[in-house]
Amino acid sequence: MSKQVVIDALKRNKEYAYTPIIVTSTTATINMMEKSGAFWPDAHCDPEKMALLGSMPHVMYGFNSVKVPFDVVVEAEVLGATVDYGSVDIYPQVRNSKIKSADELVMPDNLADKGRIPVVMEAIRRLRNRFPDVTVACHIMGPVSISSMMFGFETLLEWIIDEDPNFAKAMEFCTKFTMQYAKLVEEAGAEVLEIGEAAASGEILGAKTYKANIMPYHQRLATAVNIPLVMHICGDISSYLPLFSLCNIDSINFDHSTSMSEAHRILGLNVKTSGNVDPVGVLLKGTPGDIKREVYKCLDSGVDVLTPGCAIAPRTSDENLRAFVDAYKSYMKEKGIKLI
Repeated sequence: MSKQVVIDALKRNKEYAYTPIIVTSTTATINMMEKSGAFWPDAHCDPEKMALLGSMPHVMYGFNSVKVPFDVVVEAEVLGATVDYGSVDIYPQVRNSKIKSADELVMPDNLADKGRIPVVMEAIRRLRNRFPDVTVACHIMGPVSISSMMFGFETLLEWIIDEDPNFAKAMEFCTKFTMQYAKLVEEAGAEVLEIGEAAASGEILGAKTYKANIMPYHQRLATAVNIPLVMHICGDISSYLPLFSLCNIDSINFDHSTSMSEAHRILGLNVKTSGNVDPVGVLLKGTPGDIKREVYKCLDSGVDVLTPGCAIAPRTSDENLRAFVDAYKSYMKEKGIKLI
């Protein structure tokens, strides 16, 4: 498949009839590690292992993309947080951040050389060279999520409620940081960029808070990105749907908590939809029959790009991931749509 197919399917305000199947959130399993010989936690820090493992969704299953990195703490580590790299089936996590106020945040000089950012960029370059006809996707974290990791989510909520100036200062800093990092991964060769904003969940913040306190930063971030921009926000974000058309974001990646048919109805071509098969209840714990049913439901809803609804659990079986792709192929065949 030409990478332009994926790009056209994700680009807002671009009418396109074909629905590709890709990964933009983390899709790395034990089976993929065994096949590639690249295991966590080493693959978080080694560009060759990162590239090898990041290629497995395409090589093993035929997804229309390759994707790195695999964790959400690259940015927090650069900004001074202590990180535990986890294990073969546990994601890296922030263990400690000594920063207590937004005034303590310092923009690093030569960001391209800091922490694991050079690892991510080199892995992107290797994937771009090895898979010239496959879309290279990368995810980085958004300003809400970086702030949450640096200060703690409860502190962030208190700042919002109390109208503490620390919140605006933190968001301003982290937006600028994310914009700089986005530019670096784009220059390295990424062709699709996912911004992870788990901490901006609609189930906790609500549309009023999102519009007043977060959306302006997402709007600024979107203007700095020249490749298709996918925003992933966990949980039920139905209340945000009317706002996304104002954000200049190309696509919203939903998890299973948000109705895809409702999202597609509200957003139309203004913002493309991607998602939203449940990665835990269905892809990890379900049967191939469950997976087929959910894939058909998602495609029937009008989703523009089929993906898992969030990061894949590392112990998701080979059988279930094959069932996911097979269900997609079966649906396309039944509808008389030739696979590109």
